[in-house]
Amino acid sequence: MQYLPWILAWGALANISSLHPAAAELALVSPKSEVLFCEPLFVNLTGTLEAQHKPEFELFVNGQTLMEKSPEVLGQQLVQVIGENDGETIKVVASWVFLYDLYSNKFLFDKAGKYTVQLREVTNNVFSNELVINVKATNEYDAMAVGLFGGPAQMLAIYTDEPSEGGLKALEKLVETYPDSMYSDYARFILFKRRFEVLIKIPVNSKNEQIEKLKKFGLLAEQFSRTENIPSPSAWHGQSLLYLAHCRALSGNLNQSRNDLKAITRLYSQGPFSAKATKMLQELENDQQQEAD
Repeated sequence: MQYLPWILAWGALANISSLHPAAAELALVSPKSEVLFCEPLFVNLTGTLEAQHKPEFELFVNGQTLMEKSPEVLGQQLVQVIGENDGETIKVVASWVFLYDLYSNKFLFDKAGKYTVQLREVTNNVFSNELVINVKATNEYDAMAVGLFGGPAQMLAIYTDEPSEGGLKALEKLVETYPDSMYSDYARFILFKRRFEVLIKIPVNSKNEQIEKLKKFGLLAEQFSRTENIPSPSAWHGQSLLYLAHCRALSGNLNQSRNDLKAITRLYSQGPFSAKATKMLQELENDQQQEAD
């Protein structure tokens, strides 16, 4: 089973109470200070460093470090390096989703209560500020939704990039049985993404088939729009907006597609979502120019 690229696989736990943070030069922020049981936490890191090597980071949760240097961040390492030689200035612009510890096989936020989250840049031994995150206990409705999966490990199906047939059926049952659950918002994205990938591969052999395919993209765009309750900004929300814009463009709704893409560049001014949205906007403009010529 392949998990979404922003599910971070952290290594062995080690207590670091003997380490003392240096003066913070890194700013760690999150759009939300409260998450539900087994919900992802989206964070951004900015700052500048003096370094001779590519920055490497460690995650600390409640004073313990999960040892994994330079993790994949939203599918790529979002660290911009300014300068050329030894002593260069490193400008850090990064985003993470903290979700699951594959080493201990559990969600990072699997119990209600207060958590502290902090990042350390290893080469310079520079610590970010510490975030305090409150993990809420699930209400009765969401608890029943969680119960469909039999346990936290099975809940990874909600965040899986390529779910199995059994996983897809579990997600469909979740959305059908508990449509108003926060977990169903994440599940809808996975289901709609799979439908998009199937639809876009269907060959078209006539004008009528092309028209029918455009209608299906329009219907799928309506479905993607229902994922608007996914917390934003976040990896899932950004991905959903990109798919929504793509569906609307393929259905012929170019004006709304442009609006979606511009919204992405506003919400995600740094990182892969903004880069993809900017590229799609340019492609739409080029296509329009070619039609005009």
